[in-house]
Amino acid sequence: MLDYICKRNPGSMNPHPTVSFDNTEIAFRSKSDFELKKAYWMFRIIGNPTVVKVGKVLTDIALFLRIPIGWAIRHNVFRHFCGGETIEQCSRTTAELGKYNVGTILDLSVEGQETEAAFDQAASEILSTIRTARNNSHIPFSVFKVTGIARFALLEKVNAGTELTGEEKSEWQKVEKRVDDICGLCHEYNIPVFIDAEDSWIQDAIDHLADSMMERYNR
Repeated sequence: MLDYICKRNPGSMNPHPTVSFDNTEIAFRSKSDFELKKAYWMFRIIGNPTVVKVGKVLTDIALFLRIPIGWAIRHNVFRHFCGGETIEQCSRTTAELGKYNVGTILDLSVEGQETEAAFDQAASEILSTIRTARNNSHIPFSVFKVTGIARFALLEKVNAGTELTGEEKSEWQKVEKRVDDICGLCHEYNIPVFIDAEDSWIQDAIDHLADSMMERYNR
């Protein structure tokens, strides 16, 4: 589930657009024959449980031995599912898909960090994606994960209703401010923003944050 926070020109949105997935020529016209064949075989491979298990073991071994395998991942699985490692790198993919009226999102995939510095950095990067979306018609909305700007263990405690220590209360206030900064900027720029759903045992805490932002900015 994605929580809708704010709207951009709601009167111009068609709530029931006609979408057909039967015409594969339209669906894949941005891809070359080589790219389609590569994608087909990649999905065949990652759809095989045995290959996935063996691949994970080999990857762990390579990482442990410090064997450089980043190039292999970056030019195959990563390239298929991700537009780039930075906003600048994603701009080419955004522009290319935009030629075919396909919108893209800048979704920071960093999560599971533990330090306040890392969370502040992630929040800053999310704000940068929003500023980029403001001036790019091919980026229809923004999105972020709360686990990218908050400790998982803290979210668990808030979700469970466990009493927080003084330090944890201060930490939670920082989380709330990061979320408010993100949603506030989207509201200022009139850009829709989605908050990613998470694991069920922290979802209530995230719903609370989303509800408070809805109440504040959808008046």
